[in-house]
Amino acid sequence: MKRASLTLQILMGVAVPFVLVTLLIGAIAYFSADDEISEVYDSQMISSAQQLWKLARTEEDPQRLRFSDNDMGLSHEDEAALDEYSSWRSFRVWRKGQLIMISDTAPSATAPIGNSGFTTVRRQGKSWRVFTYRRPSDHIIVEVSERLQAREEISRRIVWGVSLPLLMVLPVIILAVWLGIRWGLRDLRGFAAQLRRRSSQDLRPMEADGMPAELAPLPESMNHLLNQLSLSREQERLFTDNAAHELRTPLAALIVQAEVARNAQTEADRLRSLDALLGGARRAGRLLDQLLTFARISHASLETSPVNLHDIARETLGELYAKAHAKGVELVLTGETEAIVVANPALLRILLGNLMDNAIKYSSAGLRVETHIAHKDGSVELVLRDHGPGIAEAEREKVFARFYRVKDNAQTGSGLGLAIVRTICDLLGAQIRLSAPAQGQGLCVRILFSS
Repeated sequence: MKRASLTLQILMGVAVPFVLVTLLIGAIAYFSADDEISEVYDSQMISSAQQLWKLARTEEDPQRLRFSDNDMGLSHEDEAALDEYSSWRSFRVWRKGQLIMISDTAPSATAPIGNSGFTTVRRQGKSWRVFTYRRPSDHIIVEVSERLQAREEISRRIVWGVSLPLLMVLPVIILAVWLGIRWGLRDLRGFAAQLRRRSSQDLRPMEADGMPAELAPLPESMNHLLNQLSLSREQERLFTDNAAHELRTPLAALIVQAEVARNAQTEADRLRSLDALLGGARRAGRLLDQLLTFARISHASLETSPVNLHDIARETLGELYAKAHAKGVELVLTGETEAIVVANPALLRILLGNLMDNAIKYSSAGLRVETHIAHKDGSVELVLRDHGPGIAEAEREKVFARFYRVKDNAQTGSGLGLAIVRTICDLLGAQIRLSAPAQGQGLCVRILFSS
């Protein structure tokens, strides 16, 4: 698809309104001039009729009133001027019913117009403006006529006189605007050239010094994107380094345990080595599963829908019941049974599964893991409490970092569980907070969902 030219768009944005304004000015000038010219010419026709009436009233000899344009004794230049415009005007004068005065361009065979004042008539296919002046006391009728084409011609000349210079200067204006646009977009072209010279590894902020205020949002947005890409790349690098480090340890342990099992001298030693090998394989599988989960949610397309948080929590507890029962940990779910939140069901199950799995892991036999759901200030809050060792206040924010392990922690793990929980909360727009319970030891995890 051919891309539109910004320069052309701006030029069209200037030229089209300019032409429309010129046409509007022409239209206003035409109607205004036509109105003014009509008033002036009508006034002249009335004045001419009065002069002809005075002449007809004072002159007694009708023969002396009959003359033509050729009898005026005009110079050659004056006759040329008269010939050009005389055909547009005419007059006739009657006294006591007898035509006593007529111009060369007036019809002689027709009677005067019946009404006094102005009238528009057709003569030989032309429109004429006629003024009839009647003086019954003198038995005189004066008729002065003028072709409407004369007025229209003058109106058109006025319009062209106003509009033509504007239209003639339009190319000059377009050229000036084009040069101005080219000059004004020079910083944008320089910015684009600077961006083209960048390699895919160079995510430094773009230089935007001197960029006009109207174009400043473009480099600002680009630099914001580059900054986000740089942070994302750094996080991916750290994740890859940490993942490689975390996987190296259990894999090395698996190799050692396999060697020990192969070289075991007795059946008891071989069984102990195989048990250790099986435990290492399970830890490696757990780490790999966490890594895959984290990678999946980091690049997941978020499709949300209204879901019942209580139902999801009950299903998750059912999936973990066997593990909790084997350890002697009791799982309890209380609170609202109709707690609707807008979330992705799959991500919600991963979030609750990680929280409850951690709670079971850090709880001793005979203890409880309690999950409570309630409405709070128009939202839905989930509170999960265990009775384990808890997390020191200084480390409650650090545990959300990937591969972070609480100091003096005897439990094995990858350090990804709470990082996954925080990532899902960010994706769902939920708020998570860790705190100590009001009574006893353990950890309280509070998640506030938008309902």
